[in-house]
Amino acid sequence: MSWRDCEEWSSQGLTLSTTNNQTCKLYDACLHQFVGWYDDKTMGGIEHCFSQMMESDPNFLMGKALAYGMELIGTCTSIASKNSKIVQSINALVMEAERQAGIVTTRELDHVMALKYWSEGNLEKATDVWEKILLFHPTDVQAIVLLQATYFWLGQQKQMRDSVARVLPEWNKNLPLYNYLYGIYAFALVEMNQHLEAENYAKQGLDMNRRDGNAIHSLAHVYEMTGQFDKGISFFENTINDWDV
Repeated sequence: MSWRDCEEWSSQGLTLSTTNNQTCKLYDACLHQFVGWYDDKTMGGIEHCFSQMMESDPNFLMGKALAYGMELIGTCTSIASKNSKIVQSINALVMEAERQAGIVTTRELDHVMALKYWSEGNLEKATDVWEKILLFHPTDVQAIVLLQATYFWLGQQKQMRDSVARVLPEWNKNLPLYNYLYGIYAFALVEMNQHLEAENYAKQGLDMNRRDGNAIHSLAHVYEMTGQFDKGISFFENTINDWDV
């Protein structure tokens, strides 16, 4: 895998406020593992990549924003207390972003503010910020995934679907992580009970990457929710090496 350096990120309209190419590449490695639901053993896994990334540039905002975003959308972190570790970490990130004013991009600042709103329990305001990011940067997959996950927790299935549908036309097969958009969109279609469409997108995603966790997950839901139990069992039995980790 060839990870993107500073110049490559900028050429794709996703400039990162670090001059350290190793930081950019490690961020790309973290992002791939986050979106793809896997640990890249050749890189030492996602936790090791995060550690190395922050060691290479301790002030790298987008790396911290990705780490805190992952923690927020998980199910093991509470934001009920203002003294919780994640809330304090995000407050510190906001102050760090303010100190870097004039250096960081508007997109990066928006990512930080979306997390700030999320940590305050204002999930809908957070979705507004990620939607704004995608209006100007439709290939920002960090925004795509965190936005869809937040809509999921809010029970807003239509917004889940439409947020991905709006950005899909702006992608092409030459962009990194393109194939994962199909599994992500398939899951949103499942949530809207659009099972035939979900099956189609999930299968397209698997044709591009047979280990796509979102696509596997979505197709399993389709078979379950349409009563195709034998087909679902056969699918899992024949693909166990693709998802059994």
